[in-house]
Amino acid sequence: MKHTESKWEMTFMGQSFHITAQNEIIADVHGEDNAKLIAAAPELLEALQNLIELIPENHELSKGYAMAEAKAAVKKATT
Repeated sequence: MKHTESKWEMTFMGQSFHITAQNEIIADVHGEDNAKLIAAAPELLEALQNLIELIPENHELSKGYAMAEAKAAVKKATT
């Protein structure tokens, strides 16, 4: 699964926030905190993927709970 390539932005539109990319509305979201999280999703995904890639499988950090959660979040976002 591939998300819309480009920066996602949020704009307040009356009673909700529009999340947009490439001049297309991706989501109509209620609540500013929810809108901020959704708008940051592509950058968060990329950051997690980079961290997972940087830590070798045999490193002790790769065996921890945080790494398992990071891998699960990436899987949820990409499958």
